[in-house]
Amino acid sequence: MGEVDKFTFYYLTGSLHSDEATKLLDEAGIDYKMVVVGERDSAALMAGLHHDLDIEILPVLYRPKVQAEGLKNITKFVNKYLGK
Repeated sequence: MGEVDKFTFYYLTGSLHSDEATKLLDEAGIDYKMVVVGERDSAALMAGLHHDLDIEILPVLYRPKVQAEGLKNITKFVNKYLGK
């Protein structure tokens, strides 16, 4: 996959859901770039993500035309990706 095709995974520090989602993505072999969001970044970054990409919650797996927000939706995406 080229850099254009790579997903961006927004990871919230200290979040068990982010840890679980990371494990799912790695086990599925999904190629992604991780953006780590800390508590001090989160308000400003979330405002930008909401405005620019219509993202509401973290963690989120994003690529244009593909967006999976939260552990539940990331799990659904991974299962679909793996053909389950």
